[in-house]
Amino acid sequence: MLLIREATHLNFGHLAAHQPYWLQFVQIVIMADFLAYWFHRCLHQVPFLWRLHRVHHTSEQMDWLVNVHLHPVDKILGDCFQFIPIFLMGFSTVPLFIYTIFLAFQGFLNHSNVNVNFGPLRFVFASPVFHHWHHCNHPEYYNKNFAPHLAIFDLLFGTAHIPDGNAMPERYGVPDDLPKDFLGQMICPVKSPLWVEPSTSEAPKDRVERV
Repeated sequence: MLLIREATHLNFGHLAAHQPYWLQFVQIVIMADFLAYWFHRCLHQVPFLWRLHRVHHTSEQMDWLVNVHLHPVDKILGDCFQFIPIFLMGFSTVPLFIYTIFLAFQGFLNHSNVNVNFGPLRFVFASPVFHHWHHCNHPEYYNKNFAPHLAIFDLLFGTAHIPDGNAMPERYGVPDDLPKDFLGQMICPVKSPLWVEPSTSEAPKDRVERV
């Protein structure tokens, strides 16, 4: 990501780089999480985006590798939506580099098979329990817990599900009948024009429309 920024000169003259590193890092986390929240919400509610993103939700068991179980187009679109505005702000290389490590660490942690909810801080930070409910196959909890870092965005915009204690979902995955193999999951989202709305069997109403 840093090499792409250097190659494209997306930095607005290092507008934000004059601040202390710690302040830049905090700003990057908040800005990135706000952008990621809305893009992630669109992934679930816009039919052709859900067709790509549901590949990430096909896993019926949660472990750390689910973090990278993504369709590449989903990944590219998400990175562009999240990082281009951050690059344009002109943050320094050091806090950006630290953020990418933080992003990867929390991503792998929140997808891993651990029952951790951060106690009272679960209302501020996204925990593994918080994100497990995002991946659950319980229709009443579809379209919940979108933010990758800060649960406060889901609380603010009415999409949070933060259960008491360490309650975990009973089922994961999606009800769609999707291919199980790698090539099938790569081809399935794009085998028909993306601007055609999927059928009911391809995009469950609760997944696409419910907020």
